[in-house]
Amino acid sequence: MKRNITLDFTKLILSFLVVIIHNPIFTDFRFFSNLITNGLARIAVPCFFVLNGLYIGKVLSNRASFRKYLKKVFTFYVVWMLIYAPFYLFHYTEDLTKSILTNVSSILFGFWHLWYIVGLIGGASCLYYLKTKGVGDKKLLRIAIFLFGIGWGIQQLELFYPNEEGLLGSIIRSSYPSRNFLFMGLPFIAIGYLISKESFVARIKQKLTSIPFLLFLFTLLFSETILHYFLIGRRGFDFYISLILLCPILIMFLEKKSKTVEVKDDFISKLSAAIYFIHPLTLFLIKNTFPDFESTGSYILILFFSMILGTALVYANKRLKIFF
Repeated sequence: MKRNITLDFTKLILSFLVVIIHNPIFTDFRFFSNLITNGLARIAVPCFFVLNGLYIGKVLSNRASFRKYLKKVFTFYVVWMLIYAPFYLFHYTEDLTKSILTNVSSILFGFWHLWYIVGLIGGASCLYYLKTKGVGDKKLLRIAIFLFGIGWGIQQLELFYPNEEGLLGSIIRSSYPSRNFLFMGLPFIAIGYLISKESFVARIKQKLTSIPFLLFLFTLLFSETILHYFLIGRRGFDFYISLILLCPILIMFLEKKSKTVEVKDDFISKLSAAIYFIHPLTLFLIKNTFPDFESTGSYILILFFSMILGTALVYANKRLKIFF
């Protein structure tokens, strides 16, 4: 089969960055660690959504194909939620109310990293609805930017109320109100979908997909990261203004420079998905087995075992087809 090997390896690198988000590296160097963990690594999930949007055009072409797509993705969600069920089911057994709320929120929004699948299901569904209503490309782009802006605004509340107590404080510090299918999933999936259309790409000036402009956008991302670092410390943010430009343009740049080759299978692409979904299991194992191990060493071990287990998962999925 023919594969865009550049984008396949891009997915693999993005999965490595997701692991960094959950297991920061170089923590002895706080400032540098923050630039990597809460700066560079934050491009991973938006870029994944853009890549999903890049290939979603055929799925949106008719109702039958879209329903088939949703059924497949929902199956992945159920399978992975069952795999991770021991880590969230009745976790707070000493407090029944908190236990119930934790379970409900985990199921609705996805346990930890599984929010991504919920974001994919919800974002794709919203995009399908908008397309059936005849929303044009320009309006779709405006909607995407507007919704992302709302998500950004919600998350910025922590800058103004960093020490808020009670329910309001919990909501402000929670990722649920902002990091969801509406404010992150839909915007980046929609932009990815627009990128796949030649009529849209033709309007974008050549210089916007140039290395100098990409370097400018990365500089902007690091500037936002540094600003947040000094204002509220090491707290990770999912929303930076630069991401709405950086992630789509980075994918466009890579696609423009991409190389399509003949390969035996889509192993690299599937391995990136496997690492994304399996790495928390290896993280929990490493952290429990080596609680005093330094962060960078833990990251290497987590990534190593995730690749080993991920490879096994890829081959198992060839028969089962239920993991990704």
